[in-house]
Amino acid sequence: MNSPQCLFNSAVALRRVFINNAHSSQGLERLQRLFVPSLAFSCQPRRTISTTNSLLFTRPSTPAPKARINRLPRDKNIIHPWIHVRDEATGLLSEPQRTKDVLNNMDMKKYTLVMVAIPNTKENEDGGNGGLRFPICRMNDRKAESEMQAEKTKLARKKNVSTKEMELNWAIAPNDLNTKMRQLSTFLTKGYRVEISLMNKKRRNKRAAKKDEIKELLRAVREKIYEVEGTVEVKPMEGKLGETIKIIVQGPQNAPSTPSFSAE
Repeated sequence: MNSPQCLFNSAVALRRVFINNAHSSQGLERLQRLFVPSLAFSCQPRRTISTTNSLLFTRPSTPAPKARINRLPRDKNIIHPWIHVRDEATGLLSEPQRTKDVLNNMDMKKYTLVMVAIPNTKENEDGGNGGLRFPICRMNDRKAESEMQAEKTKLARKKNVSTKEMELNWAIAPNDLNTKMRQLSTFLTKGYRVEISLMNKKRRNKRAAKKDEIKELLRAVREKIYEVEGTVEVKPMEGKLGETIKIIVQGPQNAPSTPSFSAE
């Protein structure tokens, strides 16, 4: 008769310990997945959605503000409903008038309504005394305004005077001299500033000018300058006869005068 198995066998005890631990750990993992999913996936990197490269989620860019124009508005570009009209003869301001009424009563072909002063909104809000409530405008004659603008353009052109340079050899041939003198007359008539250089050009087989030729060339240049009325000498003549002489003259600029040159 076999003896009954001991309930406290060491092998059986070890088996029970490891099997129970394995079952308990598996059950713990299942519970974590069911009730605490964030812990189960905490090690996985999160994926973010980028909207910077998508046109559907970008806001339209705010348009850049337009640059301020220095010129004040005129005529239908005046958006203020009320204005003062300044009398150019007396300098007095009219009572506030509707801009629309002023424009309707004007001869738009002959006159133009120009804003010359804008009210100071800050003073009006603060209740400052003497604050201008409405813009100040004046009526300009279109023809006179056009003539004034043309005069300003003309003066601006005068300030940017072109300079021409001309070189003459003391021993220049007669035909070449005639061509140069016609060119000089054209430059001065157009109001150019001309720098005339009389010199000995160093060329091979070029003969030296005689004393009479030197004096004759200087006389011819003077005579041509005198022919153009209003030509003035910018600087006194510099240099020495027979070597290098520089003459700078300015064509007529509505200031007629007679140039004076002297040669030693």
